[in-house]
Amino acid sequence: MGPTLEGSAEDVVLARRVYFASYYEDVSEFRAKTVAGAWVTRPYRETAGILEMPQWKNAKLQGDAAVKAMIRKGLDGTSVTVVLTGPNSYSRRYTRYEIAKSFDRGNGILGIYVNRIPDHGGVDTKGENPFEFLGFSLDPAKGRIGILEKRVGTGTWLGYSELPSTPFGLAPYNFLGLKEGPFSRLFPTYEWMDGEGMRNLANWVETAARQVGK
Repeated sequence: MGPTLEGSAEDVVLARRVYFASYYEDVSEFRAKTVAGAWVTRPYRETAGILEMPQWKNAKLQGDAAVKAMIRKGLDGTSVTVVLTGPNSYSRRYTRYEIAKSFDRGNGILGIYVNRIPDHGGVDTKGENPFEFLGFSLDPAKGRIGILEKRVGTGTWLGYSELPSTPFGLAPYNFLGLKEGPFSRLFPTYEWMDGEGMRNLANWVETAARQVGK
């Protein structure tokens, strides 16, 4: 569990636009909208919307560039990315791109396990933490930050080829004195059900935003 703010969610009055990242086959429409709906039901909260199955399928028909353009457009104007996590999210290419691009643009980032939100009376299995499969590597001599990717199955860490390295001075993150490590060292994950997400989501988002100065 990550840190929470003092006071209630009602004390948060800054307008926040949030991007909800998800693997559409892994997170049911009901579960995703439960979380997004909890965010937009009060003033000063905006969402970039949830990219739903028809949007993903249409973009995929147009090719890789169209999918990435859709994600980048969704991230425009957002300050925080919430990664909705189900059984297979950690292994999906475009979920990783959503996370990596959020890191590249300096968003506050957090993950939420949504698998135990009842959908038609049932729950789903808990998947791996996506933040364990992407990481950072600092190169102070070059003033750059590279993104790393852990391959499923082999556990091998390689350079992430979908994005170039990021200028060090543009990264708002606290790297805790580490030169490299998984994103799980930087970004918290929460359980929607056990963590009382309906009550605590605003605090989770505001904490993530303040940690990157937004």
